[in-house]
Amino acid sequence: MSIAPKVLAQRTPAAGGGFEDAYTVPGATQTTIATILCHNTHATITDTAQVRVAVGGAGNAATQQIMNVNVPAEGTVIITTGITVSATDVVRVASTNGTVNFHLYGIEES
Repeated sequence: MSIAPKVLAQRTPAAGGGFEDAYTVPGATQTTIATILCHNTHATITDTAQVRVAVGGAGNAATQQIMNVNVPAEGTVIITTGITVSATDVVRVASTNGTVNFHLYGIEES
């Protein structure tokens, strides 16, 4: 069994609030997302950051939503969590204005 701490994803989704794939759990692997960092790069406008987990890469659905938070202008929101996702699960991210950078940190166990 191998355990690897790592940066799981760094993604800036396009404006418009559409969800984009940020991280897909590799086959034969289980991942624990320890921290989600959301940073708004806009100097004056608050942006909304959203994260969803699609089990087995299922189609996008509101029931997959795990986080919806406003990120102030030039601000950072850090969520410390312990989300466990399995092989082929997909983490998707979105922001209303396209100014939020998402960073996912955790461990992969294979």
